[in-house]
Amino acid sequence: MKRRHFIQISSLAVVASGTAYTLNRGLRFPSLGLELPELSSNFLDRDTNITHQDAILVRSDEQQMHFRANVPEPKFRLYANTARKLSFIVENLSTKAQLAVTGASTVNETISGLQRLVELDLTGGSEVLLQWDVPSTKNFRFAAIGDTGGGPELGWCIRRAAELGADFILHLGDLNYRPEDYDLARENLLNSPIPIYVSIGNHDYRDGGIYFHGRFRTLIGPLNSEFTLGGIRFLNIDTASDFFPASSGQRGKFIRRLQINKNIRDTIAFTHRPMADPRLGSAHDIGGGGQISWLASQLKRLNCTNLLAGHIHSKAEIDHEGIFNFIAGQGLAIEDIISEQSVAEILMGNITPNEMVQFHWAPLLMPFNYHRNLEDLSTQISPEKFARLKSILPG
Repeated sequence: MKRRHFIQISSLAVVASGTAYTLNRGLRFPSLGLELPELSSNFLDRDTNITHQDAILVRSDEQQMHFRANVPEPKFRLYANTARKLSFIVENLSTKAQLAVTGASTVNETISGLQRLVELDLTGGSEVLLQWDVPSTKNFRFAAIGDTGGGPELGWCIRRAAELGADFILHLGDLNYRPEDYDLARENLLNSPIPIYVSIGNHDYRDGGIYFHGRFRTLIGPLNSEFTLGGIRFLNIDTASDFFPASSGQRGKFIRRLQINKNIRDTIAFTHRPMADPRLGSAHDIGGGGQISWLASQLKRLNCTNLLAGHIHSKAEIDHEGIFNFIAGQGLAIEDIISEQSVAEILMGNITPNEMVQFHWAPLLMPFNYHRNLEDLSTQISPEKFARLKSILPG
């Protein structure tokens, strides 16, 4: 083979290999870039390996490891090479959750709100399994709402969901609108009386040219996750940006791995962007490139016909490609400000034995002084109303 032909064939092989790798890993846009690498679900503390697939590692220092659970009933697996004492904190656990431990000689659990401090005595060469279980899951209730930002509006939505009897909240994305929002969101999440499971929003992923997905994955939760409670399966699906191909990336791998389980009687998907925008001339939806049809086909494969989404700062119910979309994006209660009366609503889901999930809307009733400044509304209301409301709102 001539040298020139060898170089041409080698170059084509390199291009083909690179293209295959790119398509398998997936591209995200905007802005165009490769899909994020997956976070490790294993952590090594000295000589102890900790598997934490149901939680993210928020912080680790010489004093304490701190995890945030992203499911109601997380499991941790520990393997210690030598005998030692180990302690760590897990946050975002229901006050009802009960800990079961196998393999440890001594275990102490201290409960403070939704946080658990776990202290163990480990023997060398031992494997320890910790699992929290929520009893009495035949009847429970959850709330779903998105687009709150991280500040006082989020604080009110948490408070209101608890008042309505929710056992947990499905947050539909966009905790982050302002530079301070991630820190405010963390404070609100830590002070919440009920667990919160968050789907990443487009502003949580990228805002103003700055990427925030790193903060989301280390402070809030994973990009995709699932859990089952009382026979109901919940799928947290990443639609923060577009994927090419539609089936690629962590989202594609996550969904393709999911299988039908005969013990599941209903499946609920929650995400940030809806499959369609009901507003005339607007396209605040999951995106092009075959993403909507691919996701719809996958949800149908899993017997999931209900999708909860935010992104549109309003309330709507639409059927698109056989998937019923509940749009619950009134977390900022912007329509309350525009109309100067309480009109925003929060979505509630009720679970009872042997029944599919039943949904209804409840008034959000956000007090006027929970709203931050009006700058985002300056183009939606008259200059006179803007000036008047600006004089009485905080910020």
